[in-house]
Amino acid sequence: TYFVQFLLAVGPLALAVMMLAVVQFAVFGPVTKNAKGSLPYHPTTWENFASYCLLGTLFLLPVYEELRAILHTYYKRSLRGNFFHEGQEKRVVELKENKYCPFVILTGTSSDYMPPGDMDTISELSFSPLHCGGEETGYVRMPPYRQLSKITALTGAGCLDAISLSMNDMLAMRFWLEVLNLSWGD
Repeated sequence: TYFVQFLLAVGPLALAVMMLAVVQFAVFGPVTKNAKGSLPYHPTTWENFASYCLLGTLFLLPVYEELRAILHTYYKRSLRGNFFHEGQEKRVVELKENKYCPFVILTGTSSDYMPPGDMDTISELSFSPLHCGGEETGYVRMPPYRQLSKITALTGAGCLDAISLSMNDMLAMRFWLEVLNLSWGD
């Protein structure tokens, strides 16, 4: 619909306009004292605002990846609690040592990898107790520390991201999913 397309186009533009307004206030505020704007310019107010923003950034930057991974961590914990015996974590390489467990192969997708000259936006990945990788990415030996719940969460999340990111080429959709931290990738 036209309304959805309008919102998808206006969202990134509105964010850019807000950023430019802050830059304009910072650059021209000292010169004009912001006589035309709604907020009067006071050097101490602006310096306090900039200092608090910088301080907040300094505190959030070291834990940024953990903040982005909150949904993924919750999903992994839920899978482990609901589908693993007594909620105990298993490493993937432990599966090959269990004679009662069949050879497990989990598949996932990568929406961030595309070899040169390839037109397909999805790269399929396989995870087994022996190897992980895919036809386009190549295969490597499965690291001994890799947890089964993390791989299970990645394969489930890959389905969601494959539908929302890889199969949808709308740049505005990708922008908002990343800005609002709605992608599940890790």
